[in-house]
Amino acid sequence: MKYMKRIFKTFPYMACFKFYYNDRIRIGVGFHRKKEKERSAIRMKKILFLLSIVFAILTFVGAGYVLINKGTVNAGYAAIPMMISLACSSSFIALKNKDKVENQ
Repeated sequence: MKYMKRIFKTFPYMACFKFYYNDRIRIGVGFHRKKEKERSAIRMKKILFLLSIVFAILTFVGAGYVLINKGTVNAGYAAIPMMISLACSSSFIALKNKDKVENQ
């Protein structure tokens, strides 16, 4: 066990692993699924938030492009990124609310 404590101090990212021992012999390694789910939820929220911002910016760029060309180009340059931005932001809000409910 002293060896394992030394490993955890040296590599703190390994703290999410759980080691099973039987008479000083390592039987197997299990992974804490709860921590992995929390990490993946946080990653998903960050990705959705960034995508909603990127597509919101693309919406304004597309609207500017349509206005510069006096409406002769397709309005989809602004509408499509807006719809994707709305989908990403609504998914982000749903995940955020789901985490709030689970933490209470």
